[in-house]
Amino acid sequence: MTMNLRPDHAGISVGDLEASITWYRDMLGQTAVRVPSFATTPATWWTS
Repeated sequence: MTMNLRPDHAGISVGDLEASITWYRDMLGQTAVRVPSFATTPATWWTS
């Protein structure tokens, strides 16, 4: 008997998350708001 060792994720995939956001946006008639990421935001934005 062989075992299939596949990593399972506790959360949902990025594709699932984007699809959920789109569904809620369409159902609620609202536009999605993109939140700035600290990884891509210059340090002066949050330290000044």
